[in-house]
Amino acid sequence: MKRPFILLPIILVLLIVSCGPSAEEIATQTATAATSIAASWTKTPTPTLTPTLTFTPTLTFTPTRTPTITPTPLGGGSGQIACWDCVGEGIYLIRLDGTGAILLTTNYENIHDLKWSSDGTKLAYLETTGSGEQRKSFTCVIDISGDNEKKCLEIMWGDFELSPDGTELAIENSDGITIVNIESGEKRILMEGAYDYYGYADWSSDGTKFVYVKKHNLYTINVDGSDETLLVSDVYTPVWSPDGTQIAYLSGFDDPQYMVVMKADGSNKIRLTSNLQVSTSKMKWSSDGKYIFFLVITVGTRRAPKATELYAVEVATQKILRLTKDLDVWGYFLSPDGTMISIVTATLIESTNESSRYYVKSYLMNIDGTVLKDSQPFGPWRP
Repeated sequence: MKRPFILLPIILVLLIVSCGPSAEEIATQTATAATSIAASWTKTPTPTLTPTLTFTPTLTFTPTRTPTITPTPLGGGSGQIACWDCVGEGIYLIRLDGTGAILLTTNYENIHDLKWSSDGTKLAYLETTGSGEQRKSFTCVIDISGDNEKKCLEIMWGDFELSPDGTELAIENSDGITIVNIESGEKRILMEGAYDYYGYADWSSDGTKFVYVKKHNLYTINVDGSDETLLVSDVYTPVWSPDGTQIAYLSGFDDPQYMVVMKADGSNKIRLTSNLQVSTSKMKWSSDGKYIFFLVITVGTRRAPKATELYAVEVATQKILRLTKDLDVWGYFLSPDGTMISIVTATLIESTNESSRYYVKSYLMNIDGTVLKDSQPFGPWRP
């Protein structure tokens, strides 16, 4: 009866085996466990970083330099004047101190009325050659901005003006007022028969209009010949203000004449002088329009002047300033900045029935008449 006890362990083993996992399950579990263990031992590698280096730049310091300031030439503009016979025979461009002389032309016999274009590129003047029946008059223009080329136009004697831009020339004589293109020589008649001895046609600063006198009547006209307008009668020597808003002129036929200023349309007339024998030579405005400069006949009459002195009037207040005394001023020029005046004077040395000799001297003055220098070159300032 021992056999039942022998079979019992076998049965238990079978039960245990039948109740446990199968071989496949054990294999799967073993593989999963191995994977889990491997995963737990696999480390994420730390990336190798390339450091970005920050450089501190080396700064180079440029020392602050004191700027070189070119001093403003005496009187403003270019610091040069045009003069004739001031160094030798001919027309020269020269500094006010007499240095840096440049010869512009020697081909002349008699020179009058040096005038600059407002931009300083052209210099115009009257030139007379010959005598008697061989006498000829020319208006000549020198191009200073180029190679000093000179062009001369034969004309009858008369007054002339350069256009502000230096491209045209207005000539006033017995034919009237003629506009000439300097480059091409083309001419056009602005006004026929406008000539009057005291006419002095004047170009407005913007180059669009003229003021002139015809038969003692003052007119304005556009440069194309349109819109001729009569403004006032019985006048001489009109001249535009720098800004073109006013016109100054001399009024009256009897001695003495007096100066008047008015708006460019002929309105708001204001008398500026009284009891002064104002010369009919052309008046000049200061560049800022505050003053008008003019010559006064101190010895003689308008028809026979023997001595003249330089005066100025302050337009806003009508205050009269006498700038010279006992000098007999023959001519004067204003500096571009309106602060200085260059004058030339003459003293009679000897007089005969045939000729007279004068001692000629030039001065540089402040606008108030204070003499700064004498015996210096005389001529118009180059703008």
